[in-house]
Amino acid sequence: MRLVANLEDFVGRRRRIVTVLMLLATVAACGDPGPENTIEPSLEQKLATVHSGGYVSADDPLVGRFSGALDRLEAKCPESRQQLADIGVKGRELLRDSGLTEPLLAVFENWRAAIPNDTEDGGVGLCADILAVYVTLRTG
Repeated sequence: MRLVANLEDFVGRRRRIVTVLMLLATVAACGDPGPENTIEPSLEQKLATVHSGGYVSADDPLVGRFSGALDRLEAKCPESRQQLADIGVKGRELLRDSGLTEPLLAVFENWRAAIPNDTEDGGVGLCADILAVYVTLRTG
């Protein structure tokens, strides 16, 4: 009788182990959720996240506003879209370091407004220089 109970206990444990192993195999077959399988947020979504100070979904209207701001700058500036984003974030950091709180989107909009409307791609030189002048004028 004791041998039968031990055998039933062994079979029960074996079934649980097999179930766990099958589950792990199924999860492994689905792919590693590591960095190579994750979707990288767009540049615009990253800017919206910096602007808001927390996660912003890809379909948030703020993402579209940053997309438009980058489109307008990209049409006038020789810098790449990524460079424009980096420069804008740095400009806001410099303003903050001087005690001025300006939302990131406002930095992009004011930066674009400082570039003459009839300017075409690179017509005024580096747009980074224009933002530098804007930051300098704001911070004194």
